[in-house]
Amino acid sequence: MNMTLREIFERYGPALSVAVVIALLVVLMPGNADEGGDVSATGDVGSSGAFDTGADTGAAGPTDGGSTAEPGALDAPTDGGPGGVSPSGGEGGATTGGNGGQGAPGAEAAPPPPPANTTCREDGAMPAFSHYSPRCVPVFAGDNGGATSQGVTADTIKVVYYFPNTSAATQATLQAIGADDPRPQSKDVAATLARYFNTHHETYGRAVELTFFESKADTDDDAALKADAVHIATQIKPFAVMGAPEVAATELAAREIICMCTASEPRGYYQQTAPHVFGTLPDAEEFFEHTAEYIGKRLAGRPAKWAGELPPTMRTTDRKFGLIYLEGTGSRIDPRVKQAVGHYERELAKYGVKLARKVSYTLDTARGQELSTNIVSQLKAAGVSNVACFCDPLMPIFFTKAATQQQWFPEWLLVGSLLTDTTFFGRTYDPAQWTHAFGISPLYVFWENIMTSTGAREFHHMRPDAQPGDEGTQINVREAPFAILFAGIHGAGANLTAQTFAQALFDFGPEGGVPSAPLYDFSPQSYTAYSDFTEVFWDATGRGKDETGKEGVGVLLKVAGGKRYRLGQWPRSEPKVFDRNGAVFTSDRGANFDHDADGHRHAPAERCRSCRG
Repeated sequence: MNMTLREIFERYGPALSVAVVIALLVVLMPGNADEGGDVSATGDVGSSGAFDTGADTGAAGPTDGGSTAEPGALDAPTDGGPGGVSPSGGEGGATTGGNGGQGAPGAEAAPPPPPANTTCREDGAMPAFSHYSPRCVPVFAGDNGGATSQGVTADTIKVVYYFPNTSAATQATLQAIGADDPRPQSKDVAATLARYFNTHHETYGRAVELTFFESKADTDDDAALKADAVHIATQIKPFAVMGAPEVAATELAAREIICMCTASEPRGYYQQTAPHVFGTLPDAEEFFEHTAEYIGKRLAGRPAKWAGELPPTMRTTDRKFGLIYLEGTGSRIDPRVKQAVGHYERELAKYGVKLARKVSYTLDTARGQELSTNIVSQLKAAGVSNVACFCDPLMPIFFTKAATQQQWFPEWLLVGSLLTDTTFFGRTYDPAQWTHAFGISPLYVFWENIMTSTGAREFHHMRPDAQPGDEGTQINVREAPFAILFAGIHGAGANLTAQTFAQALFDFGPEGGVPSAPLYDFSPQSYTAYSDFTEVFWDATGRGKDETGKEGVGVLLKVAGGKRYRLGQWPRSEPKVFDRNGAVFTSDRGANFDHDADGHRHAPAERCRSCRG
């Protein structure tokens, strides 16, 4: 889910208390993890989130609609790459120039041997802290073709990082709870990450150059958001954009600009904008497909044994399945959501399952109590004993409270939507209800200490003079989209276009699929990275830190050490939930920021491995 804390707050926060806002901390964003370390119930896990790039050195200037755009300056590149150890081989064909794509891992042809000054990881990937490092390629030399696409020259690749408008009230609240990074720090962190990726990936003689765009558009003003996109496309003219909301992303895609944007939109959206909009969490239909398979194989035809004692028949009769789903915000309805729900019902039908009741809602926390009372009464009257909530992270606060008030204690089926599958949010839901919560999640086994995360390690790798905390609270939400961006650039070869970029991502995976690193697998049918899920349950008496580092009671545990499943792999046996044996929350992994720690030996100030000076 490529959303910063500001974006989430502006979308969901105006009607919320400060206590709820804390739950939106960006350390929950999907991310990467390095491979080392065993998973345990009490340790840390290395992981990463998202990213950004650029530096706060350009002069701000006005843009259409009152927004401001600000170019970021990166270090001028130099020829050649840093010295290193002898490379190890690796499976998979890797491009060395402009052939338009990176070979898929496991291909028969091995990549050509890198020159002596190129360092490779033992698994044949570029040296990096992240599990998701692309295949190793030689340092590029020669003609890269110059301006192969808008925003691309012989020396640079222009990328815009979009900062959504933040109200004064939001800004004050975020700062008061210590859950925000000041804008100058955000830009400094972004510039550092940009240097990290420019140094560790092949850019074919070019360097990514960032322009910051600070929107003045209200988040519900479609016309203003579209105007933002038009200005970016016609005035700044980048190759790619990060962080733009759906309306702006749609307009950018229509103008053939790559966008690392949006969160779990219906599949039709990504096909409509193909091959330009990419995300991290699965699309809506993939959530529904996993949920349908999980229900069909593991739950259907069995009593709701983990429901409460009221109503008593739920524990002795076969499950009746219900659905609550978010179809819009306020007065805005997304018609694609109903299409995705129809897809869900067809997937359930493959297992002979039919929903006893489905109820939609639009996000309106001011009417939370009223809406939840009505929704719960409908589900209870239909005899639902297992309810899946494809919800935002806030309305379940109201749903669970209303269920307890109506003395209805079903099984709550977690599906992994929008952070509902986190310990922090779990602690905000009615404990009498959440004791019965289990299901599936695309998220990974978390780290307990952010300093062991991939983003923090990358930041301090490039900034050995920095102190803990200089990386900011949002380091990992600023890392993952850049990992995707540079994987596409690296794999596209010298002939960088939207088409070769997309093909490079399609060829990148599958990669990951371990407890601390979800399976990345882009394809022409899937423009989102995550492709597998893990089984989870709520441990009401467990103690530990939530994903923001706050100690408390109640944790969301991952079954079998966080084992992950692709579609078609869910077993037909009963779930192994509500059993602490083998279940985990975090994993221990040390943080090493030394410049040799990732196998890439270079001075901190070293510029791009092949970009021009």
